[in-house]
Amino acid sequence: MSARRYTVVIADRSSGVMRHLTINLRSTVLGCLAVFALPVLMGLGAKWSARAEMDQLRAANTALQVENGSYRAATGELTSQIQTLETVINDLGARSQLDPAQARAMQKLPAVVKARAAGGTSASNSAIAEIAAEEPVEAASSTEIVETAIETDGETAAETAAAPGAAARPAPQPRLLPPR
Repeated sequence: MSARRYTVVIADRSSGVMRHLTINLRSTVLGCLAVFALPVLMGLGAKWSARAEMDQLRAANTALQVENGSYRAATGELTSQIQTLETVINDLGARSQLDPAQARAMQKLPAVVKARAAGGTSASNSAIAEIAAEEPVEAASSTEIVETAIETDGETAAETAAAPGAAARPAPQPRLLPPR
C-alpha cells in the first residue's frame, strides 16, 4: 500500500504562475509532532531535574540536622565540663588559702629558693649557662680559682619566720663575698 500524498497548489493571480507542492502525510504529521513535543520534553526535563535537586537538598538538610544535633550535644557536654572545671578551680582556690604566718615565711625566702620551688632554675645557674654558651673557656690553674660564698646574715628562713617581730623586719638578702 502506498503512502498517501497530498498536493498543495499555490497560485499567483497577478502573474498566473502556479506552484505545486506534494507532501507525505506521515512525515508531515511526525514533523509537526516533533515541533510541538520539543518544548514539552524540555519542560518535563526541567521539572524532573528540579525534583532531583529538591530530593538532594532534602537529603543534605537531613544530614545537616543530624550533624547539628551532634554539635549541640558536644557543646552541652563541653559546657558541663567547663562548669565542673570552674567548680574544681574554686575548690582549689578555697583550699589554697594560707595561714598568714606561712605566707610571711614564704615571702621572706630568697629568690633562688622561690624559683626552685616554682620549678625554675636558679639565677646563678642560668648566668653560668649563658656565659658558657657565649665563648669557650680555657682551663684555669689552681691559683686562678676564686671561691665565693653566699651568706644570709647567719639566719635561715625558718628562724626568721619564727622570730618575734619578724613581720616588721625585711627578709635577709644574699650577698656575694669578695674573692679571698
